[in-house]
Order: sequence, then C-alpha cells, then structure tokens
Amino acid sequence: MCRLIENVIDWEALGLQVIGVVNDGDAALQAIRVQQPDIVITDIRMPGMDGLALIEKAKEMDEEIAFVIISGHRQFEYARNAMRYGVEDYLLKPLDEDELSDILTKLIHKKENRRESQNREASLHKQIEADSRRMQRTFMEHLVDDTKKFPGHLNMDEVNQEYCCSFLPGVFQVVIIKADISEHKENREAYQLLVNQVQKLTENELRPGAKKLLSYPTIEGVYFLINMDEEYERELRKKLKIVRTRICTLRDLFWDINATVCMGNTTTDFSQIRESAKEAKRAVLNRIFLGLNHTIGIYKKQTSSITVRDIISAQLKNGLQERIEVLDDTEVRRLLDSIYQTVLRAFDMDGEVLYGVSLELMDTLLFSLRKISQEVDVTDRREVFINRFFMCTSVEEVFRQLMEAFTEGIGAVAEIQAQAESKPIRKAKKYIQDYYYEALKLDDISAMLGFNTSYFSGLFKKETGENFSDYLAQVRISQAKQLLIQEDMGVSDVAAEVGYQDLKHFSKLFKRLTGLNPSEFRKLYQKLS
Repeated sequence: MCRLIENVIDWEALGLQVIGVVNDGDAALQAIRVQQPDIVITDIRMPGMDGLALIEKAKEMDEEIAFVIISGHRQFEYARNAMRYGVEDYLLKPLDEDELSDILTKLIHKKENRRESQNREASLHKQIEADSRRMQRTFMEHLVDDTKKFPGHLNMDEVNQEYCCSFLPGVFQVVIIKADISEHKENREAYQLLVNQVQKLTENELRPGAKKLLSYPTIEGVYFLINMDEEYERELRKKLKIVRTRICTLRDLFWDINATVCMGNTTTDFSQIRESAKEAKRAVLNRIFLGLNHTIGIYKKQTSSITVRDIISAQLKNGLQERIEVLDDTEVRRLLDSIYQTVLRAFDMDGEVLYGVSLELMDTLLFSLRKISQEVDVTDRREVFINRFFMCTSVEEVFRQLMEAFTEGIGAVAEIQAQAESKPIRKAKKYIQDYYYEALKLDDISAMLGFNTSYFSGLFKKETGENFSDYLAQVRISQAKQLLIQEDMGVSDVAAEVGYQDLKHFSKLFKRLTGLNPSEFRKLYQKLS
C-alpha cells in the first residue's frame, strides 16, 4: 500500500515531496521525530504501534502535523477516535487516487492559510512590541529630560495604559550608570559602543527579579527605572556592584574605563519618580568632586552651598561680554581662568553649581556672539558643550572645554568679519580688472562701495598689501605687456588703450615696474621668440 501511494500521486505537481516510507508504527514515529514532516499518511492497523497510537504520540511532538488515515475499517468508532486525535481526513480502501489528491490539495491550502495567519500574527505581535518599546522610550525621555513635559498628572495605572508600561505597586528608584573613558573625545563611535554594552550588561543583571525595568541611554549616562519589591531593594546594591565590576572587565576594549553608579532616592509614591531621576543626575554631576568607580548615593546639598552668582558676578559677566564683543580672546581666556581659580577655591562647590556656572558662561558667549553678528551659527553650540561637559571628569577638563568653546566662537566671528571686510575689496579688485582702461579714482571706487575714502584706502592696503594706485598700475601695465606682445600697435596706442593719455608717464611707469621701456620690452620679446 505504501509503494502504491508513493507511485500513484503526482507529488511534484502538488508541490510535495515524499521524505520517508516505513512499514510499521515504531519506525514511523522515529521517522517523524527525525524528518519532521508536514503531512503523514498512515494506516490504522500495522506492525508494532497502531495508527491511532502513532498519531497520539506524534501530536505530542508537533501539533501541526496533518494526518490522513487510509484504512479498510468502516466502523464508526475508528473514524471517531481518529478525529479525536486531530486526523484531517479518513479514507477507506480501496484507495481513490483523485480523492487522496483532493485531500492533499486541501491540506496544502490549509497549511498555507495557517502559515499566512501565523505570519500575520507574528508581524502584528512584533509591531505591538515595537510600539510598546517606542512608547516606553517616550515615557523615559519625558522622565529624564528637563525640557520635556513629564506626565506627572497621570497615576501609575494611567501611565501603564498610555505608555504601554506594566508597573506594579512597590518600590521605585532611578539609577544612572555613568561610564567614562578618555578616548571618547577622539572616537565617538567607541563611546557609543561602550554605552550599548553598559545598557546590555546592566539590564541582564537587574531585570531578573524586578517587577519592571526600563532603560534609556543619554549623554549623562544610562538611566534605569527600577520597579521592585522590598526584598529586591535590599539586594540592589549588591547587583549594582556586580554591574560595575562587569563593566570594568571591558578594559580589554577600553583600557581606562571608569564606571560610577549614581543612585536616586527610593519611593513607593509613583508620582515622585522624577525626583528620583533628578537625584540620580545630581549624583552624576557630583562624581567630578566625589570621584569615579564607586556608588554615589543620594546627594543632599548643604544649605550653605555656593551659588552661580557667587562665582560669576554681574560685573564679571559684563566685563566678559565686553571682551567677547571686541574679540579679545586673550583677555577672555584670562577672565575664564580667574573663574576657574574661584571654583577651585570654593570649599563647598558641587557638581550642580559647576554645571550652572558652565551653562551661564556658555549663554553669555552665545548672547555676545549673536549681538556681534547675526551670521554666526550658534544653533548647536550649547548642546555640543553640554555633551562635552558630561564627558568631563574633573573641573580642569570642564574649563578646558569652556576655553575651547569660547575660542571657537570668537574665531568664527573673527572669520566672518574678515570675510565681510574682504568682500568689498574683492569687488573693487574685480571692477579694476574689468575697467582698468577708464579714468579710475580712489574717491569714485570708495563711493561706489559705500565707504569713505580714508577708510577704504586703509582697508585696501590691509587686504592687498599695496595701495590703490599701485594696484591699478600693476593691472594696467600687465594688460599693456599683453598688447605689446600680441598686437601690432604703437606704444602711444597701447598706453591709451590701458588708460594712460600721457605717453611719457606711461613709459616711465612701465620701466619702473618691468625694468624696460615699452619699446625695449617688445624688442626683447620678439628676439626671444
């Protein structure tokens, strides 16, 4: 019967392939286990295990296998038992080739429909998961970014619904893992790789046992919002110590890596999680003063803490603005250095104040740059500096970055001003080159460009290295040389052609600039040619 079935059906036309033929139930079960077929055609009565037992055991291995029974038994009980085991169809002997082909075609369509349905379900599931992750990232972004509006008006259940989270009642805490390496200044890709590794390592350690764990990488470090029970809370510091140790094992890739754990406060009040995030960020800022490679707990400011105004007085700020506006880079650097020394001497300085001082200085720079020139691009300078600030691990590094930012800004304005000054000179030079043969005067060119004569004369000398009349003479004599070489013109005609009506003056000027009078120049060229 097996060989008959194998030979009478056009398997290729159906898009099927026979991958095994066996003659007893035990061998059939083994073949199913190894070959993993989509469809099995079996008899009920056969040596060893019967067909119904085979179906039962095979279905335990793979529920998706489709069974077709071919049997000589017409008893209803056999058919009912077969259907109970999930048999797709029940054929009676003698075998009808067309009927079997129809059943196989039906099974193929059923399999394809099931596969399409599974693919759609899988695709839908992936989309739902992706949307959930995106909403959770949005929630974390709003939690950690002070410029975003945090949905503090929502309770935990509302947040779960709106942001696809699954927070549960318990303890909440925000922790930032801050990794520092020196190479980040030269290799941003390497630093991003490190951040990704930190996020992955920490998630793998913290997720087991937590009710909910969300993470969000920023320039400040990788934020983790942990939703936990009290028992997990007691173990959290141990887990974070393990995380820090594992991050430090990445020194094979980043030899000078430093990992600091910055902890916000714990709370059972869901509405207070943003305060926990702020405390964690404050700990990140204070690693500059409290050191790296350890855990920084909740940092409470002393009531006598110094303020930004204590470091940058209104008088000092005004003086800095004045020096920026006249592009006095040397004096600006001196003032920044005096602020740096003040910060070093402040015994109760902390990272939050240092950050405030740095932003105040950057805002002063950007305000002054805009005041000097609307053309200077200040769009990203503040954000670039903030990124650099959070890469710094010492006060010295912070002020080095400030010095660079101020020098870059002042240099950009100086370049724009230099280009602005050179633009009218470029116009004047082009006009001279185009109209050298006319009676050009300094007064006329100055007026045409909108400058007074004295200022334009000095600017022209500064940009070209020679005064206006000398430049005009150079252009005219250069054109005269070409006419003497290329044209059969008299010297007086050449002089007139380039703007000189006085032949004697032309000849004298020509000899002064070339060492030869016009006739001598022409004869020498003809001789050399």
